[in-house]
Amino acid sequence: MKLSRRVRMVRPSLITSAFLAVPLAVAGGIWKGLPGVIGALVGLLIVAVMFTASWYAIAWVEVWDVRLVLPAGMMAYTFKIIVLMAALLVASRLKWDGLHPMVASVAVSIVAWLTVLMIWGARARFPYVEEEKHVE
Repeated sequence: MKLSRRVRMVRPSLITSAFLAVPLAVAGGIWKGLPGVIGALVGLLIVAVMFTASWYAIAWVEVWDVRLVLPAGMMAYTFKIIVLMAALLVASRLKWDGLHPMVASVAVSIVAWLTVLMIWGARARFPYVEEEKHVE
């Protein structure tokens, strides 16, 4: 089964996450020591896994029927928010020192993924939206 071209956005986003790992780990380490490093990297990993899973789920559903993309996207995003909130709730209940770096890392990672998505969307060619050039 061939997936949609939509998943082309995942690779640059994962590369961005890899580049973010070092500064986030350093910031977490300065902020809270080893728990801060672990928290920052866990936050980054949660965002990367959840965004990647939702994009592949949407692309997989699109292969079946384009009309299912919106419901699949809403379910994927709802699931993503539930998993993120559960992870943050568990970390807060455990009184873990890496909670604040994890939250900060989640916020920075989400902004990075959405920035890559906006750049990718701005550069993507949408044949059903753009005008075709007619040669006369």
